[in-house]
Amino acid sequence: MTIANELVDCNPIMRQALVQVVRDYNRLKRPADITKQWQELIVSPTSIASKTIAAPVLIVIKALDESSKANSWEQILRLLTGKLDSSTLQPVKLPANFHILLTSRPLKDIHNTLHAMPHVCHVSLDNNIWSASTELDIQLYVSHKLEDLCHVFNDAHFKVLALKSDGLFEWAHLACEYIKGTNKVRVGLMGHYKAVITGMFGKGTHLLDAMYKYVLEDIMPEDERKEGIPIFCSVMGQILVSLELLPMPVLTAMRQHFPVGACDYEMDQVIGSLGSLLTSTLDFRTPIHPLHTSFYDFLTEKSLSCMVYDPYHDRYTDKE
Repeated sequence: MTIANELVDCNPIMRQALVQVVRDYNRLKRPADITKQWQELIVSPTSIASKTIAAPVLIVIKALDESSKANSWEQILRLLTGKLDSSTLQPVKLPANFHILLTSRPLKDIHNTLHAMPHVCHVSLDNNIWSASTELDIQLYVSHKLEDLCHVFNDAHFKVLALKSDGLFEWAHLACEYIKGTNKVRVGLMGHYKAVITGMFGKGTHLLDAMYKYVLEDIMPEDERKEGIPIFCSVMGQILVSLELLPMPVLTAMRQHFPVGACDYEMDQVIGSLGSLLTSTLDFRTPIHPLHTSFYDFLTEKSLSCMVYDPYHDRYTDKE
């Protein structure tokens, strides 16, 4: 539906074609069949519009690995690679002047499906992006995020942050949020800056994991962690294991059916301070989920946890 909406905003012929399709197939407004969506909402309208659109049309699908559960990737990949629709045995291909730019982490099933297709051009960012270029982009990003603090930081500070990021925009994003964080009055802006520069080590995932720990420790003061961590684990566990992405009111209603004690706190108070880590922490209508897949990995990796679950007493205790 998102791709269809973007396409109709760009072309009136696409809009007319899609209106006709939805009018004829009202069930497509809430479709469950991805193949049917693709055929009726994308392929059919674009086939009509392509007759009057000579210029190339680019459809961007960002982070396929984050857009759906793994068990539905096979169906999505089958459609994107132009393989046969199992129900109609007809090709479900886009017109020749429509192209798709897809980004994803190099997960095995996605890589194996796309890499061997003759009409797919595979580019690895690890091997084809100049590191100095990435560093400059991150430095520009950091300078923009901290521009209101120019009385404290200058280009030299921004450059150091860019170097420290190891090419990870997510780390740079979290570093900026941490520097501007809730405890800045107590330790100072420069104190937060020095913490992320001198207190974190490693590369890639390890660097991100260290940043997540810093952000969570900043949100949850040490004297509150004994009681706060089990509550945090309960709320985040509910968000991560739900079969569907759910908004805060629905998640709150679900907790009414949890064991006694699980509803002794307001859910919005738990996740309200996690705006740098989760979506929609202040929006009651939009589903909540981690902003970045690496945060999901961080939360679900047992070796990174500072608490362990004691099933006998139904509680969390210190790992030590």
